Amino acid sequence: MSASSDALDGETVEATLLEAEIIEPTTDGDDHRVAAAVMDALDQEYYRMANPNAEREQLRTLLGDAITLDAGSDEPHFEAEEIDDGFELRREGTTSGRWPSRLAFRTDLAFSSVLEDRIDDWDDLASAQRGDLLSGTRLFLDTCPDCEASLSFRVTEPGSEASQASTSDDSASHEVALLACGDCEETLFVGDAVVGA
Repeated sequence: MSASSDALDGETVEATLLEAEIIEPTTDGDDHRVAAAVMDALDQEYYRMANPNAEREQLRTLLGDAITLDAGSDEPHFEAEEIDDGFELRREGTTSGRWPSRLAFRTDLAFSSVLEDRIDDWDDLASAQRGDLLSGTRLFLDTCPDCEASLSFRVTEPGSEASQASTSDDSASHEVALLACGDCEETLFVGDAVVGA
């Protein structure tokens, strides 16, 4: 994988995650899921992040090149805010990251450390590429990282509230894929649905 600032396409994300053994084929071989060892590491990171200092430390691993520090400061300052269609992280009025929920953000924080340990050139990747790999990893989750309930995958109809709340500007006119927890009602993934998949 090259370390340019270009976004990664779905095939590159999947190939990278397979090569790094972050995802593995399901038992029936029809799909992929997050590997058991990676889920164990995610659980450990989630537990460790109960400490607020650990969450702040993970921001650097998550955002990489999107972080610039003020002179005389060794810690970035961010503002986090729940918004109508998700969760945003801002620094000095500029959006540094956007997720479909706070749970998706916290999951990416935990996964960022796990992926950093397993993807050789993680430190060289642009923040957008890290985000592509993290959201790709979230897409292959079977259970909610917070409440451990099963996740459900669905495709919304064009013009629905969920398609209008998607992160892509023209998404209201086409189908949107959602991965969400039915128990805690948090969305972990929102993306364009692939027709014919």
